[in-house]
Amino acid sequence: MDHINSEYGVMRDNLLPLSFINTNFKKDVVSLVAGRPRMGKSVFAWCLAATLIRQKQRVLFFSLEMSKDQVLKGLQRFGCNSNDMKSLFAIDDTPASTISYMCQLLGRGKYNYIIVDDIQLMSPPCLAKTRQEEMLHIINGFKEIAKENNISVILFAQIRKLMEYSHKNDIKPRLEDMGESYSDYNFEDVHISFLHRDDFYKCSTEDLLEFITYTNNERKIEYIQSLSS
Repeated sequence: MDHINSEYGVMRDNLLPLSFINTNFKKDVVSLVAGRPRMGKSVFAWCLAATLIRQKQRVLFFSLEMSKDQVLKGLQRFGCNSNDMKSLFAIDDTPASTISYMCQLLGRGKYNYIIVDDIQLMSPPCLAKTRQEEMLHIINGFKEIAKENNISVILFAQIRKLMEYSHKNDIKPRLEDMGESYSDYNFEDVHISFLHRDDFYKCSTEDLLEFITYTNNERKIEYIQSLSS
C-alpha cells in the first residue's frame, strides 16, 4: 500500500524543503536517486544543490553528463548567485571520472555534500570484470567516502525504460527495476529512491515529480511541484 506524504508538495522560492533533504539525504550515508530517461534527474540534482548552497552548505558536484556551464546555469535558475557558488560550490565535469580522482578533489576542500550525476558514466576500476563488479566497487567506494569524511553522498543513476518492464499495470519504478548492473548488490545500507512523473506516460495536466522510496516493502511517495517551469 502506498503512503502518500503531501507535506513536501509545495516548495518555497523554488527550493526543496530542508525537512525533505534531512530525511532523505543523511550524513555518513550514500543515497542513490534513480529514474528512467527524461524524468528530470539532472534538474532535480541542480535544485538539490541550489537548496544546499543557499543554506550555506558546501557542495562538491561531479557532472559526468552535462558541462560545467550547463550546471552553473541550472543553479542560477534556482536562485544561486555567483558569490555563493564561488565560496560554497565546486564543480568538476571531467568525463569518465574515477573514484580515486574524486577523492583527490574531495581532499582539496571541506564539503558537506557530494553529488554525482551520473555514476553509470564513471570509469570502472581496472580489476572489475563485469558490470556488476564495477557498480559494486563504485558504490562501496562512495560508502567509504561518506563515513570517513562524515558527509552525505548523493548519486544519480538511470534505470531501464518503461517498455522493458513486465509490471506495466503499475508504471512506478521499484527496486527490482535497478537492472542487472546492481543485481549482486545488497542495498540495505544505501538509501534508494526513485524519481517518477506520471504525466510523462499519461494524458495528464498534473505536472508533479514523485520521489519514491521503499521501506519494508511499503512504498512511500512524496510529491514535489514541477521543476520544469
